[in-house]
Amino acid sequence: MRARHLCAILVLALVASCSAWRPVPGVALAPVSTERIDHARVLVRDGTVLLLRDAMISPDSIVGFAGTPPTRVAVRRSDVTAVEAEHAEAITSFLAGILSVFGLLYLAVSLNNL
Repeated sequence: MRARHLCAILVLALVASCSAWRPVPGVALAPVSTERIDHARVLVRDGTVLLLRDAMISPDSIVGFAGTPPTRVAVRRSDVTAVEAEHAEAITSFLAGILSVFGLLYLAVSLNNL
């Protein structure tokens, strides 16, 4: 039972540390030519939060794909309060990976001692 808990904690730590949302500076204010974001979180004035894949930020709109199956979604820039892009957290991912390796080694040694 203890081994399962350890594995679950290691997996959760690795998954949680892999990425974080960071604001895209100036998206709601200044017009840009065209910017592409792989994974974007768009905050709309009415409180709606849209998770878009392959988002394109143009001077007048933000267009991307949301849902399953992917559906094209477009939002006027004037309706957007903020845009956040998903970024990989290299240091925390590295540390979680090291923790996972040592945890799995500990688990393997513990199971061999049974």
